[in-house]
Amino acid sequence: MARPAGTASLGGIHGALRPAGRLPPVSGYSHAVAFSGRTVAVSGQVPADREGRVVGLGDPAAQVRQVFENLTAVLAAAGATMADVVKLMVFLTDLADLQGLPRGPGRVRQRRPASG
Repeated sequence: MARPAGTASLGGIHGALRPAGRLPPVSGYSHAVAFSGRTVAVSGQVPADREGRVVGLGDPAAQVRQVFENLTAVLAAAGATMADVVKLMVFLTDLADLQGLPRGPGRVRQRRPASG
């Protein structure tokens, strides 16, 4: 099951940082991200619906969709969106499920996050 946890900044992300003279970051990450404002730490989310039922048993892509629906709802309750997320970690029990994660611009992230 996918279990992302993250940190959202409600003050704004100021941008990716790249130290002068350093190699560019790899794999879509930045060396660091500067942000300011209120910080919200979001606990790990599981693929459960509003009634606590597991969604997508045997279907990792459905589980990922439910986890991101839950994450979006938690962020909204804090006055944030996925665009405010500074760091997102995903834990998988099977690396074959990695292909079910959302990919591409605008699917999960809109900026180059810091690796961590």
